[in-house]
Amino acid sequence: MKKARIIENKCRGCGCCVRSCPMNNITLGKKKAESGDECNGCEKCIKACPFDAIELNYGGN
Repeated sequence: MKKARIIENKCRGCGCCVRSCPMNNITLGKKKAESGDECNGCEKCIKACPFDAIELNYGGN
């Protein structure tokens, strides 16, 4: 299953991904985005991120 993974060194904590996630899977913690376990792989967060700081991992890793 595809799951969002935040690339920490690219994330600027802008919150665009948080607002775009229909599953409420992404939160801001310690000024960076954090992805939870409810990702459905829709890629809306990836499209919303202006810093290319999110990628999909296959297998949930």
